[in-house]
Amino acid sequence: MKRTMMIMVAVLAASGAAHGQELYAIIDLGDLPGGTDYSTARGINSAGQVVGWSQTDTGRRAFLWECGSGMQNLGDLPGGDDASRAYGINDSGQVVGYSGAATGDRAFLWESGSGMQNLGDLPGGEDNSKAYGVNSSGQVVGYSFVAGDGTHGFIWDATNGMQDIGDLAGGTVAGQANGINASGQIVGAARNASAKLACYWPAGSTTPQSLGNLTGDPNDDSEAHAVNDTGQIVGQSDDASGGYRAFLTTAGGAMQDLGVLTGGDRSAAYAINSSEQVVGRSRYAAGGYQAIMWDAANGMRDLNNLIAPGSGWTLEAAYGINDAGQIVGNGTDPGGNTHGFLLTTEQIIASSCLKSGS
Repeated sequence: MKRTMMIMVAVLAASGAAHGQELYAIIDLGDLPGGTDYSTARGINSAGQVVGWSQTDTGRRAFLWECGSGMQNLGDLPGGDDASRAYGINDSGQVVGYSGAATGDRAFLWESGSGMQNLGDLPGGEDNSKAYGVNSSGQVVGYSFVAGDGTHGFIWDATNGMQDIGDLAGGTVAGQANGINASGQIVGAARNASAKLACYWPAGSTTPQSLGNLTGDPNDDSEAHAVNDTGQIVGQSDDASGGYRAFLTTAGGAMQDLGVLTGGDRSAAYAINSSEQVVGRSRYAAGGYQAIMWDAANGMRDLNNLIAPGSGWTLEAAYGINDAGQIVGNGTDPGGNTHGFLLTTEQIIASSCLKSGS
């Protein structure tokens, strides 16, 4: 059932006011018509447009959510099996993800007015590709399965189509591209002889640079999830305890361990904006993930402590943040359903259609 958006206007609680922290308002993104009370939000652009997917009675469908019009079903590719997911959106409203197609899953690019375009796969592909990021120039990144050779990271644009971006020396491929910034710098992961490592590709390059890992152990894994327009990179890396930690780095720089929540044992970072605000999730040792935000001034904070007390929400993961500081992810709503959320400020609400609650 499609739910009416719920906006809870934030107020300053004593703990928040003591630190000068304005609490976030929560916008429940709901689910698509015919939905089964499940949705997740994975990306947001500067206009506050949100993408992700929602479970319907015929499968999971990619959505685009906009203030004033709510959640739009982006459908799936011809021949698809009623399954699609959206991961990224740029400031022009171009959406990327993957959809079932006539033969396997395919990366797509969706645009208003022209719908969903099948981006195909790499030469020798096994009819399986996925797109995770798109920049302001319409360059798309993701991965494609290649017969007998595993996954290869790709970059796609309207002029050149899908191009392989290479793998690490001595690697067994297993590469993927997760994010791209306005300059065309790409981040993701690729495998060398002993581990899967976070990687960075300079703009136009097909030679990945390993970003290493937090431990220095050649057998430990890492993966980069996002890069902002100043070249700051976030992701996750194995740590000495046998778990994994969120990290922040730049190409050629040292990898900074962003830590875990107090009482936690692992964390991951999924997005970073131009103000070096990082979002992701952290797990408590007793189990259960919590959505987090990290910045240099405050370190890692539980986003559940930055919303109004008594909201009834448990924010479990944050996957996207824009330069205005709006955050998207998913959590458990007051009714016990997993729903996508948008966290925003009173200032943005007061100056937008959000103030009408529509």
